[in-house]
Amino acid sequence: SGKSVYSRIEQIMDSNKENEFIILTDFDTQGRKYHKIIVNELRQNGIKVNADLRKSFVRNGISHVEGVARFLGY
Repeated sequence: SGKSVYSRIEQIMDSNKENEFIILTDFDTQGRKYHKIIVNELRQNGIKVNADLRKSFVRNGISHVEGVARFLGY
């Protein structure tokens, strides 16, 4: 859609700083790279990020966000 990762991060930060966020990207090399960038930026700005769900997906062999639906039985 033409927006940079940092532009998207700003949108997240502006949306609601009171909530905890779960960031889901693919679990491949590129997805892990983006996840790390996003989480670091959010945390540096005092925004809570919950990584537990992502860790659970990885432990259960999910490699792409599209695999989440199959994992949940949809």
